[in-house]
Amino acid sequence: MGPGTETIMVFFSKELSKFKFTINCSITLCKNMLLFCCCFLVPQISPSLQIQRTSPSVITLSWSPLTLTEARGFVRNYTIIYYPALEGRKRQQRVMMSITVDGNVTSRTISGLDETSAYSAQISANNGAGSGPLSMSMSVAQFGMKHCVNKL
Repeated sequence: MGPGTETIMVFFSKELSKFKFTINCSITLCKNMLLFCCCFLVPQISPSLQIQRTSPSVITLSWSPLTLTEARGFVRNYTIIYYPALEGRKRQQRVMMSITVDGNVTSRTISGLDETSAYSAQISANNGAGSGPLSMSMSVAQFGMKHCVNKL
């Protein structure tokens, strides 16, 4: 190493060393001090969500887990948002419900729903840095009708 050359070493525990994850870092020289700042990044994509009506008042949501690279680290939990799929002006009056499930969970059953209403749902993955983007809205028709997909 020559003059003016700096070496920075970052150590991780043995548990983390086998995983690949993304850290956004910057190095700044300020008043003869070297400032090293690292920020973990939120997940870059949302999980792919599937929705199925399993009985008149029950829907089941399932998704594939994100890879460590997609999640930019470990997924701590998933946030599921679900709501009646209303049209037109009624859409602004809808009530959204939210559920948080552990990061190792890949499905959730929601019961107590109105069998005469269609429902939509979205999901996002959350890591130590925050929440990733919400998935495309997926909808299921009222009981007895075929499954459909809506982009909202």
